[in-house]
Amino acid sequence: MLVNAHTAQLAAEELRDRQTSARRLIGEGKVTRARALAEIKPFVALACRWGVNLPELRDEIEQLRGVFGADDLALARRLVADDLCPTHGISDALVKARDRAVERALSDPTRQPRATRLAMIAAAFGCPHYRAAAAEPERKAA
Repeated sequence: MLVNAHTAQLAAEELRDRQTSARRLIGEGKVTRARALAEIKPFVALACRWGVNLPELRDEIEQLRGVFGADDLALARRLVADDLCPTHGISDALVKARDRAVERALSDPTRQPRATRLAMIAAAFGCPHYRAAAAEPERKAA
């Protein structure tokens, strides 16, 4: 993982956008609260793992930090993140979100910034590169 302040900031922005979208969809009755939370969980775990300030997890992180020693904040964050969503779940969610964002950006250039952000986050997390796999079988079948 290639994490730095910039990639952590990108993860924080993506999480904020997803939280805003989830609140809107819940309010419109288009998704249940449980479903929205399940969809956001990998992004919360990623932000936690990468050191984003998440007040809702502060107590849990501090409790674990107390168990492992005051200097091991990174370990406490990883343990909390792993409880929320294992790394393969984060990776799967990032790949799915990135691929969807890239596909949308191909037909709507205004969506390019989101696709770029997700591509940068996925690359920093070590996800496989984007492949336009969905379009390939259709072309071969034709």
